[in-house]
Amino acid sequence: MRRYRLLEQPLSPGLTTLRDYAERIGYSARYIRQFWGQRDRFPEPVGELSPQGRMGRGSGGLPELVYEEKALDAFRALYADLWGRRRIQRVTTSRDLDERITPGGFARQLAGISAGEMARFQELEGFPETGADGTARLGDLVAYWNTRPIVLPAEYCGDEQVTIGEAARILNVAPKTIGQYEGHPGFPAAVTGAGKPG
Repeated sequence: MRRYRLLEQPLSPGLTTLRDYAERIGYSARYIRQFWGQRDRFPEPVGELSPQGRMGRGSGGLPELVYEEKALDAFRALYADLWGRRRIQRVTTSRDLDERITPGGFARQLAGISAGEMARFQELEGFPETGADGTARLGDLVAYWNTRPIVLPAEYCGDEQVTIGEAARILNVAPKTIGQYEGHPGFPAAVTGAGKPG
């Protein structure tokens, strides 16, 4: 017995299967069904596609459900944890969090970067203040480092036009993580001739 309206492929614009939606945003359809589908306000399907049987075995299996893409996007907007996150190295330590340490010492000993790289973060608003001796509280540095903002590599000023692939490399994320924001307010419009100036 059919639960939803039977639809034909190709789907009308604005409609998608979970498999196609998941592939576009970098998840698996199974993950979305299992983890998103249990949350409040997950959208109802608007239709289904006929089950596709294996070659030579006739039809069979479950129908593939079809959703409005805008409804899935609106559902994701309700939950911050459903949007891609950049992978960043985090610092954990068993040292006393009230210990005083220089930002350069923190960089070399715990963050695994050079003092020069850390200096770029020190220029930003929100970086823990250092005392007259040039040290900051270790706990404040750990908290800042584990939630630090993105700092562009030195060869970029922030005004360059780059492709989504290049932006993904700079931000250390998959291109799909950036692509999932296309069409949302604030996403920059595409321009021709994008690329780092030579």
